[in-house]
Amino acid sequence: MTQKWIFIDLTAVTNINAVNFDEYTRIILFIPQNSPNLDLSINRQKKPVNMTLINVPVNQVNSISLFISLYIGIYDSQTDKKIDFVILSHYSGFTDLTKHMSILGRNCTTINVQSLKALAPSSSDEIDAAVEALKTLWGSGKIKNYPKKLTALRNVINSTNKALSGAQITSIIDKLCSEKIITLNGQNITFNLSKFTHAGDYTNKYEIIDNLDIPF
Repeated sequence: MTQKWIFIDLTAVTNINAVNFDEYTRIILFIPQNSPNLDLSINRQKKPVNMTLINVPVNQVNSISLFISLYIGIYDSQTDKKIDFVILSHYSGFTDLTKHMSILGRNCTTINVQSLKALAPSSSDEIDAAVEALKTLWGSGKIKNYPKKLTALRNVINSTNKALSGAQITSIIDKLCSEKIITLNGQNITFNLSKFTHAGDYTNKYEIIDNLDIPF
């Protein structure tokens, strides 16, 4: 299976969870310095997320695009040519860069922000991720009071992800039942605590780069 790295201009993405992280072996996020309004909340994934955060001093138009180009050049010189590079940005001027990467033997493509929905995890992926998040939450040892009624459980699930629809919440509950994590008896719920995944089984790796130290 081809490995893919994605380079993301975070200012171009309103919902970071629209990106299907499972498709990528590494995620490089470019973030403007002093941008407190950007949301880096990431839903629980099926596997650890290998993520690099690069703080960009935004001093001029397209500063982030320039940094993306720079880091693509750096990583191209350091990684196997079999790894595909993908750029997610609202900037449309990467055509020459991707052509040059192709000449150098690297498959490098761009994703238009308008097509980001095509990257979004499927409903089944979201349901699986939600179930894993609940198992980790309940297995962390930090929860003392588990929901005892179906209505309370639906509220708990909704609180973990406000974007879930009613039908998705129902599917999550069905999956919890099928995995024997819970047992429903009418409106009453019984938990099987031995089924929970303990916190720490899925640890995301983060690397933050604040400045460049590149010999020229």
